[in-house]
Amino acid sequence: AAKLDDNVSSQLKNQRLQELLNLYHNILKEKYRSFIGGTRQVLVERLNKDQKMLKGRSKRFEKVIFEGSKNLIGTLQTVKITSFKIVSWQRLCM
Repeated sequence: AAKLDDNVSSQLKNQRLQELLNLYHNILKEKYRSFIGGTRQVLVERLNKDQKMLKGRSKRFEKVIFEGSKNLIGTLQTVKITSFKIVSWQRLCM
């Protein structure tokens, strides 16, 4: 396969990539909506980028950002999930 010519255009590759990303985001949205109203145990790692919120990870390695005092860093906290955001990278195939 490595020796075959690449006869798929960059435009078609990008279109297919966008279709996959859209499908992936829809699946994530459905999954994350089911978490709203529930709780997660979170290991508090640090302040987030703007230094206003705490950032940690759940047992499933999901990022969780929430309000709290920085003296909670290094502890396990039970956090109620109230909303979510999906962050993605966009790129073009070369």
